[in-house]
Amino acid sequence: MKLFGIATINPVIFYIGKLSFVGNIIFLFLKRFVHAYEFSNIVLIINLLLIFIPALIIFIISLSNLGESLRVGLPNEETTLKTTGLYRFSRNPIYVSVIMVGIASCIYVPHWLNIALLVVATLIHHIIILGEEKFLHGKFKDQWVEYCKNVRRYL
Repeated sequence: MKLFGIATINPVIFYIGKLSFVGNIIFLFLKRFVHAYEFSNIVLIINLLLIFIPALIIFIISLSNLGESLRVGLPNEETTLKTTGLYRFSRNPIYVSVIMVGIASCIYVPHWLNIALLVVATLIHHIIILGEEKFLHGKFKDQWVEYCKNVRRYL
């Protein structure tokens, strides 16, 4: 299986978006070394139970639902439109889960750089999604239009 496809936007900006989300994940491990506001333990437990763990579950299920169609970017080869599993509820459950992890990271380590990484990653990924949707509309035409009528972009 080929993991990397074609970027929907300028490749430098594309990978800045991807690396920004990786930065949010790194901040989860840097809490001890970063001077940031400390939320109470109850807030952190709620964050873990209501945002972080559900995000990981959504991420894993979404990856499983994509199967061989999983790519960072657009596929070079033939693929099918995924409309089952979590893709019945969101056209972009992987992105939803990654944004949720970023939010959880910013609650756990509310440092300005972590928050800035989440904002950059979210904005860039929205632009990436718009490019992906243009590709999918061209490839799947009426099937894509019907899917968009029934399933929201995010939630």
